[in-house]
Amino acid sequence: MKIFPSNFPAKRLKNPKYRAELSFFNELSKEYIDVDAVQVFYSPVFTEPNEKRDIDFVIVDESRGVIFIELKGGAQVRSGSVWRRDGECIDNEVDRQINFQRVVSARIFRDVRFETEHNGVPFYHLLAVPDSLLRFERNRLTGLHGIIDHTAIEGGIRNYIRSAIPVRERDGYVNRISKREFEQIWFKFATAVLSNEELDAGEELEEITGVPLGEITQSISRDEEPTNHGKPWTMDDERYLYNLYLANPDLQKIAEIMERRLGGIKARLQRLGLLDRSGQKVDPVPEFKSYSRRK
Repeated sequence: MKIFPSNFPAKRLKNPKYRAELSFFNELSKEYIDVDAVQVFYSPVFTEPNEKRDIDFVIVDESRGVIFIELKGGAQVRSGSVWRRDGECIDNEVDRQINFQRVVSARIFRDVRFETEHNGVPFYHLLAVPDSLLRFERNRLTGLHGIIDHTAIEGGIRNYIRSAIPVRERDGYVNRISKREFEQIWFKFATAVLSNEELDAGEELEEITGVPLGEITQSISRDEEPTNHGKPWTMDDERYLYNLYLANPDLQKIAEIMERRLGGIKARLQRLGLLDRSGQKVDPVPEFKSYSRRK
């Protein structure tokens, strides 16, 4: 199983709105069926502040990183610097989706506990326009790492991705994603697929993981944003954090107590001078000095 869910959802099969997605789904299923260390996800749903969206396709490749694909069916035309479909500008539509994907990628990178010192697992953004033939360089558009048009699909989506995103040392990323890291990222996207009610993927995910669906949904609810995530830090918050850290430097436990994300706890400890830039404990421990002016 290289694509999840393994079958295109029955609820979408007869809907012409999803015709292009169905065709692209079948192409990806065919091309990646025998490829190890690559997993494709269809239509995972993520909820970020004030916005809930699905992402058409995501490819998690151990040697390349995480590749988001936004698909636009129908004839797309590049007129000057503007995307048009049926004469209407769709630039804002594309931009909003790419920006949303960037927010999701930042969240996933923040949540995964990496075993090695990654400076950042690469996240890439491709646009798929399977019903269009483009007459310009597909790899050179701001905000995108490549565009998959009809010609690229005929030559093989996998081949195009190989050329657009070659495996090499780049962006500070050297190490392959480890098996354990891959499993964490896999679970993030798999549960996001489960969040898309139209896909009805619960039974398949239960079979793959061997975990009862009830336990999986509980895990999803635990993964929601903590109560205090994104709230401004006050001087009292910082003093509380300072004292908690001195009593027990278990950052995960502190994050649970303060109802904030682990990344937020680390960042504030660095600002208080308790952790250095690499996240290591500072010794000797500095006196408390608030970074915030709020009380």
